[in-house]
Amino acid sequence: MASTGLYSQHLDNVKIRYLRNAVIAIVLTILAAATLFPICYMILSAFGPNVSTAGNMRTILPSRFTLESFQAFFDFNEHSLRWIINSCIVASCAVVGNVIFASMAGYAFAKIKFKGSGILFAMILVAMMIPYQVSMFQLYRLMDKLHLINHLYAFPSLPLRIASA
Repeated sequence: MASTGLYSQHLDNVKIRYLRNAVIAIVLTILAAATLFPICYMILSAFGPNVSTAGNMRTILPSRFTLESFQAFFDFNEHSLRWIINSCIVASCAVVGNVIFASMAGYAFAKIKFKGSGILFAMILVAMMIPYQVSMFQLYRLMDKLHLINHLYAFPSLPLRIASA
């Protein structure tokens, strides 16, 4: 058995193996904390006073927990709730569309061998490597020419746009 790789070395030296695993766990914990910190900060600041979020005063924990920010958002415009509902609709359609189309494509590429499947799979991988921001302007122009801006009629074309995201 080859003794290469991270986990296969030091099999007979227990102290080195425990030390290595402890260092790996500490590094991964630090990276996880650094990744999750902005999300936790955003959630905590949402429950803080409205002035502290918009001002120069930056603290990790809010001075007092309140729902002022949410009240200010809903008082800002009469369509605030509609904005949230639209965002939930778009996000739900994106998730469901991606799950359906990606699972069908994955099944087809895994189980069905057809002529050109390798080239088509490579084209899909290359298309996935293109950032969404590159095609975003062209998609906006297309929706504008089709007069689908600010209309719910654009939802049938959503799976086409989601696949590149």
